[in-house]
Amino acid sequence: MGNYRWMIALLLLGGTLGLTADDVAAIKELDGVADAVGGYFADVLCWSEDNQKVFKVMADMGDRNRVDVIEGRMPEKAGECLIDAGTLENHSFKLGDKITFESGDDTDILDTLSTDTFEIVGIGSSPEYITFTRGSTTIGDGELDSFAIVTPDSFSMDVFSKIDVWVEGASEEVSYTDGYDDKVAEVVERIEDTLADARCEVRYNDIKDEALAEIDDAQKELDEAKAEADEELEDALATLESSQEELDEGAQTLEEKEAELADAKAQIADSENKLASGQA
Repeated sequence: MGNYRWMIALLLLGGTLGLTADDVAAIKELDGVADAVGGYFADVLCWSEDNQKVFKVMADMGDRNRVDVIEGRMPEKAGECLIDAGTLENHSFKLGDKITFESGDDTDILDTLSTDTFEIVGIGSSPEYITFTRGSTTIGDGELDSFAIVTPDSFSMDVFSKIDVWVEGASEEVSYTDGYDDKVAEVVERIEDTLADARCEVRYNDIKDEALAEIDDAQKELDEAKAEADEELEDALATLESSQEELDEGAQTLEEKEAELADAKAQIADSENKLASGQA
């Protein structure tokens, strides 16, 4: 029971902007924190026969949240998964089946996962779920039907979606007792009071700076493209003016040649008149 109590002594932190390695490092520095590890999860939809199900897909955390494999094996590469043994009655999936996930909203599932189709290679249980319920969600019918464990590289996210926090001394307490709850509550309060707002602001500023940098880069590309277009336009106008000058010169030359031709015709006519007079 000691390891099990240790595993459930965690605090899940989530944010719409995601969590970074700096967030993990900041939490580790807090008093009362034994360890902190960033991880990934996502609530997704899938179809079991004609019924839509909601799965929580979680990245394997190894010994930190060790999964008990009941049948098959743990996933070893992207595109493999282990499914929840405790909710098999909620769907028709079994070992060897392929399961395809959808985002459940207007986002592309491949923005979150590196693939949308997984082969079920194992069935087991997780220390994160010790009751019959699997929790609520914002997609589908609002309730989780099951979970799936995948490899970390099955996620395509560049930020963490949670941080698991282990509290010092919590493993020595009995789960759900006052002693256990008090130890965890102290760390939760410390994170919320001294860290949460500050890290959210840092994350917001980081994203803002990244966005501004992208805007600057885009503006620079736009300016360069405009300068290139202006240069090409000037070259085209110069070529047009040069061509117009050549055209005007050609027209003048043509007029001069036409005048010369008219003079030549007049001289020929005059010569013909003189010849006719001489003959007469």
